[in-house]
Amino acid sequence: MLFGDEAHKAAENHLEQCHIALWNEDIESPASAPFCGCLTCEVREVLYAAYPFIKKYITLKEKP
Repeated sequence: MLFGDEAHKAAENHLEQCHIALWNEDIESPASAPFCGCLTCEVREVLYAAYPFIKKYITLKEKP
Protein backbone atom coordinates (compact mmCIF):
# COMPACT_ATOMS: atom_id res chain seq x y z
CA MET A 1 0.00 0.00 0.00
CA LEU A 2 1.26 3.48 -0.78
CA PHE A 3 1.81 6.08 1.94
CA GLY A 4 -0.93 8.25 0.46
CA ASP A 5 -3.37 5.35 0.58
CA GLU A 6 -2.40 4.60 4.18
CA ALA A 7 -2.78 8.25 5.18
CA HIS A 8 -6.13 8.49 3.43
CA LYS A 9 -7.49 5.36 5.11
CA ALA A 10 -6.23 6.46 8.53
CA ALA A 11 -7.86 9.86 8.10
CA GLU A 12 -11.16 8.32 6.98
CA ASN A 13 -11.21 5.92 9.93
CA HIS A 14 -10.28 8.63 12.42
CA LEU A 15 -12.85 11.08 11.07
CA GLU A 16 -15.54 8.40 11.15
CA GLN A 17 -14.75 7.73 14.82
CA CYS A 18 -14.90 11.47 15.55
CA HIS A 19 -18.36 11.68 13.98
CA ILE A 20 -19.56 8.59 15.85
CA ALA A 21 -18.37 10.11 19.14
CA LEU A 22 -20.01 13.44 18.26
CA TRP A 23 -23.44 11.81 17.97
CA ASN A 24 -23.01 9.31 20.83
CA GLU A 25 -22.37 11.20 24.05
CA ASP A 26 -21.34 8.05 25.89
CA ILE A 27 -18.32 7.47 23.59
CA GLU A 28 -15.10 9.35 24.31
CA SER A 29 -13.96 11.33 21.26
CA PRO A 30 -10.64 10.41 19.63
CA ALA A 31 -10.36 13.97 18.31
CA SER A 32 -7.16 15.91 18.93
CA ALA A 33 -9.23 18.91 20.10
CA PRO A 34 -12.94 19.61 20.70
CA PHE A 35 -14.81 18.35 17.62
CA CYS A 36 -18.09 19.86 16.39
CA GLY A 37 -18.04 18.48 12.83
CA CYS A 38 -17.37 21.80 11.10
CA LEU A 39 -14.97 22.00 8.17
CA THR A 40 -12.18 23.38 10.36
CA CYS A 41 -12.50 20.44 12.76
CA GLU A 42 -12.56 17.96 9.89
CA VAL A 43 -9.43 19.41 8.27
CA ARG A 44 -7.61 19.45 11.62
CA GLU A 45 -8.51 15.83 12.34
CA VAL A 46 -7.61 14.63 8.84
CA LEU A 47 -4.17 16.21 9.21
CA TYR A 48 -3.85 14.75 12.72
CA ALA A 49 -4.58 11.23 11.47
CA ALA A 50 -2.52 11.48 8.28
CA TYR A 51 0.53 13.17 9.83
CA PRO A 52 2.33 9.98 10.99
CA PHE A 53 2.21 8.61 7.44
CA ILE A 54 3.32 11.89 5.91
CA LYS A 55 6.20 12.11 8.39
CA LYS A 56 7.22 8.52 7.63
CA TYR A 57 7.20 9.24 3.89
CA ILE A 58 9.29 12.40 4.28
CA THR A 59 11.76 10.62 6.58
CA LEU A 60 12.27 7.83 4.04
CA LYS A 61 12.66 10.34 1.19
CA GLU A 62 15.36 12.25 3.10
CA LYS A 63 17.58 9.18 3.57
CA PRO A 64 20.47 9.02 1.09
